[in-house]
Amino acid sequence: MTRRAGHDHLREDITQAHSGNALLQNLKSDGFATIGDWGLSSSFVDALAGEAFAKLDEAARISKNKAVVSTNAILETLETDQGKLFWQNSSLLSAAVRYLGPDAELAGYEALRLTNELNSVTQYRSGQWHHDRCGARLKAFLFLHDTRSRPTQVARGSHKTLYWSYHDMGESRFSDDWVARNYDIVSMGGPKGGGFVFDTNALHRGVLKGDAPRSVLILEFNDAAKDADLARAAATFRSKHPTKAFPCPSGAQHVLGRSARDLLMRQSTRRRRVAGD
Repeated sequence: MTRRAGHDHLREDITQAHSGNALLQNLKSDGFATIGDWGLSSSFVDALAGEAFAKLDEAARISKNKAVVSTNAILETLETDQGKLFWQNSSLLSAAVRYLGPDAELAGYEALRLTNELNSVTQYRSGQWHHDRCGARLKAFLFLHDTRSRPTQVARGSHKTLYWSYHDMGESRFSDDWVARNYDIVSMGGPKGGGFVFDTNALHRGVLKGDAPRSVLILEFNDAAKDADLARAAATFRSKHPTKAFPCPSGAQHVLGRSARDLLMRQSTRRRRVAGD
């Protein structure tokens, strides 16, 4: 059993507690939770999308892979009060702490675009059914436009699997037929301003073909203690395998490294101060 699996085993004592958080309950039962509306104004989503699209266009100009474009550039719109309503959403933060444990951390964010040039898994390895080789980890998606084409698909209930090994990418890939025979496949599409949250230990893929591009903003929540163990192991691993990288936390993101529990405590303190006024 790997270190990451050991951390995931310890968190079971945390996730057993009852909670009225519907997002958490759906994550625990299905491995994902769909969000019809993150509660953000359409003007904010438009402003965020405009900034993200500009940064993605800039990244596309220098990228060799025009089919899939990502950027870890800072998005100033996220630092506004409206932006904080997304990444400091109390239900999301609470679910992250209860699901991943007290060391849950908002690791960072990235913007991602699947373009109309995408048509092959050789262009996008995540177009193949896989898990992320991290054990339990959460990603929260915000749709920057109405999203029907090229959605992420998740195999319901597959997040509960504990894999024998997480070392090599080939071990984490599964055939379309096998997944279809064994799981209910759910497509994560929806309206602008909505999105979804899922455990990347669940089997999932990005649909390769479609009639329109897909652009999203992604927040990543990790177990900081597990990541610290992985970072220590990575030094030895990379000395023996210099061309390989650990997948946790993601490398292509703007790093935040903020404790989800601390963010929740600050929110609670602000609410008490407002109530006192």
